[in-house]
Amino acid sequence: RSLYILMLYVYGDSFTYGWTLPDTDKCWGSLLSKKLNTRFKNLAYPGGSNWRICRELQNTKLKQNDVVVIAWAISNRFEFGKLSNPIPNEYPFANPKNDIQPFFEQIVDRASNDKVRTFAEIAYETLYDEEWFDDMFKTMYWATRSYLDRKKVKWLMFDTWCPSIDTFWFSDMDHKNYVYRGRNNMDNFMRRNFDNVHHESGYWNEDGHQRVANLLHSCL
Repeated sequence: RSLYILMLYVYGDSFTYGWTLPDTDKCWGSLLSKKLNTRFKNLAYPGGSNWRICRELQNTKLKQNDVVVIAWAISNRFEFGKLSNPIPNEYPFANPKNDIQPFFEQIVDRASNDKVRTFAEIAYETLYDEEWFDDMFKTMYWATRSYLDRKKVKWLMFDTWCPSIDTFWFSDMDHKNYVYRGRNNMDNFMRRNFDNVHHESGYWNEDGHQRVANLLHSCL
């Protein structure tokens, strides 16, 4: 059975972007597009959050017969704060296009000023609530799924590497197009089933991206 596809769009974070690959044309999205013989747009971004994924999706002019693949990031990434200008070198994941820096637990010390750093410390230390982030992700998931269905596009979703999803609500999100859910995320699946698919940094290497492309192609 063949699929008539206008464009393949992929969304995610550094895993989907192809971070550490010597050639980002070897990322799984590009490899998948070659298997599907269609055009391709990689809208993933290193350090990207699920908030960013939803924003990029809303800004994409989707057409019927497009394919959308969303590789969800960890739920507790949260975007706020403006960058200093010019952007210093220590902000490797900064996006000069929209002047927004994703801050999350691991990079609070990269805040652009003391006020933002204080806010980050409050958000991720004093008031940190994992359940709130999970609830926000569930909202994003359902809104995104409804949006894609209204657009009449073909879609797949999966959790990339480190979800904080609890098993008691897996059934709430169950769908044939939502694969490798929860703790059975894509990276864990790769580590359990294949050898030599990771770069020394922990990101997928070229063979890893090829494996992901093969898995998603079999789903499509």
